[in-house]
Amino acid sequence: MSLSLPGFFWLLPLLLLLVFWTWRQYARVKPQARGPSRLLLPLLRSASWVLLVSLLLAPHLDLQREREDPATLAVLIDDSASMPFLDARQQHRAWLADLADALAPAKLRLFAFGDSIQEINDGQLDSLTYLRGQTNLDQAIGQLRRELRSEVLRGILLVSDGNVSAGRWPLEQVREMEPRLWTAGSGRLQPPPDLLLRDLRGNRLARLGVREPVRAEIEARGLAGRAARAELRIDGKLLDSKDFVLPEEGRSSEVELEWLPESQGDRSVELSLQLLDSEGPEEASLLNNRRMLQTKVRESGHRLQVLSSSPGPSLAWLRQALSSREELEWTPLRPDELAEGAPEKDPDLLLLVDWPRSSDRLSEALRSLLRRVPLLAVDLGAMDWKQLPLMPLRGEGAPGKDEGPCLPSLPHPVLGEESSLAELQAVWREMPPLAPARSRQEAAAGASVLLSREEQPVLALNGSSPRRAALAVAGPWRWQIGSQLSLGENERASSLARNLVRWLIAASDQGPLQVRPLKDVVSAGEALRFEAYLREEDGRPRDGARLSLALSDSSGTQREAVMEARGEGRYTLNLGGLPAGALQWQVLAEEGDRPVLADSGSVRVDNFNAEYLTGRRDSATLQALARAGEGRAFDLDSEEDLRALRSGEGFDSLDRSPRKTPLSAGWDLHREWWILLIAIGLLCLEWLLRKLNGQL
Repeated sequence: MSLSLPGFFWLLPLLLLLVFWTWRQYARVKPQARGPSRLLLPLLRSASWVLLVSLLLAPHLDLQREREDPATLAVLIDDSASMPFLDARQQHRAWLADLADALAPAKLRLFAFGDSIQEINDGQLDSLTYLRGQTNLDQAIGQLRRELRSEVLRGILLVSDGNVSAGRWPLEQVREMEPRLWTAGSGRLQPPPDLLLRDLRGNRLARLGVREPVRAEIEARGLAGRAARAELRIDGKLLDSKDFVLPEEGRSSEVELEWLPESQGDRSVELSLQLLDSEGPEEASLLNNRRMLQTKVRESGHRLQVLSSSPGPSLAWLRQALSSREELEWTPLRPDELAEGAPEKDPDLLLLVDWPRSSDRLSEALRSLLRRVPLLAVDLGAMDWKQLPLMPLRGEGAPGKDEGPCLPSLPHPVLGEESSLAELQAVWREMPPLAPARSRQEAAAGASVLLSREEQPVLALNGSSPRRAALAVAGPWRWQIGSQLSLGENERASSLARNLVRWLIAASDQGPLQVRPLKDVVSAGEALRFEAYLREEDGRPRDGARLSLALSDSSGTQREAVMEARGEGRYTLNLGGLPAGALQWQVLAEEGDRPVLADSGSVRVDNFNAEYLTGRRDSATLQALARAGEGRAFDLDSEEDLRALRSGEGFDSLDRSPRKTPLSAGWDLHREWWILLIAIGLLCLEWLLRKLNGQL
């Protein structure tokens, strides 16, 4: 603490003179004060003079101190369903308590994680549910670092089986981060005999009377060569089955079954596997032998008409990406076929690839068609945007040459399921670099820009009715080649094309309120994600409404939640911890005294959990993470390693010292009202004593 009194020595003689005069005056005053007042009265007057003269010097008081923040070791405990499935250790309270004592003065903070993290206390350690449907370690570490950025995070202890089932590979983040990382692995090291249904693929939309394929990817562990059967049930009714021989160890095989939609509506598609012979070892689990998906049967498919100036790799990429959507009726048209006007029947979607060009002349009938149907325009550098109405993107000038990553501007289901912009940008940064189609591109007013190359928008949406989407990038087919980190087919590029078509067509199936779950069937432990779009009658977005969702199961139990407004008329909601079975949902949109809008539908939570595809602990991943984090890999199933953990052995590189932060505070005392109040108080007390001593 320090007190600054600039110019004090210049006023010191005046102050001494005032004090001397005060004592002299009180020595001569009649009658003299009695008792302690004889000394107290001149002291009060002198203190008042000292205080008032000091205020003339603009005194400044500095107070300095030091704050200590303890070092933190964050413990990330895997709460996914693979932990009990692999017989991993689930009791952590005792050894973590010993570790906390051994690492003092550093403190431990505990978090459970799967697809996200949740802080827990030591009383919850031995009562975790282990039901989460995903292990997204990269996202969990990133979220942990963000939540503890104000603390002294010196290290992370990962308690897991090492199996990463979602998100990016975490090794790069672990190498770059400052906190050290240790791993504590648990779970069986050898996979038991098991039959797995790895993937189930089918169409979300089917056409009445058209046979629908359902494809299953199957893997066998320790059961190679044995006979098995796949059965396909639609709404619980067996419609197809196929016997096959299980593939050899380490390989997967595909089985295709079919069914014939005979009536319209939502259908539950279930495929199950079973062994046919009883010889040899039994399966370790039946939890991964059955999967489900939901299909909507329509009288006819969506009609997609394609107009392109010429064939090319970008058109081929779109055709290949959309080929899996068999509910689409793909009809390619040549521009010269439309010279006389528009098609006789409006399509559900128009796909324009580098057309129209400036040399093309459109009839009035065709112009009217372009205004009233959903439209996806792909500009490769020659499209004449002036002939297309209400497009979210405009471009002109020479073809763009500045290649680079096209990064998301906001989270959107068209780009992927990631809800975090940072995570979404990390994925798209790995895509092959492309250049904008034109040297000058700009988004129209009210458009939502999803992808940009630096300041140039390359993908934008217009949610008005009818919906519009514009992609203006040179050679989008190159996205299909692979990412910069791995060669091979790039599913993200195909998903982009499919999601664009799904978003454009969705508006034709519903009214101003459009609600859909991102998945019609989710696995047990997986969050159910809803997305809603609310529009005015003229297509303008509505952001001020309250959207409430009610979810009910077959027993009538209801769960309610409010959707979060994201802007541009978009609302989202994530719900976890849902019971298995069919669920009915209803969304109500309310805003003041305006009419209430409603939408409803159904979803299904499958007992299947992706974590059940794990066969053993991934020790190699745990060791690689510990090396990258400059820590150590412990084995919780080893008594020796467990003793080392309890004693803090192996944590020598953990900096346990607290962070010391100097703190200072300063006050200009001449500006503080309470200083003047003290001076007034001293004078008042002096007056009162003089009154009592008969001097007034």
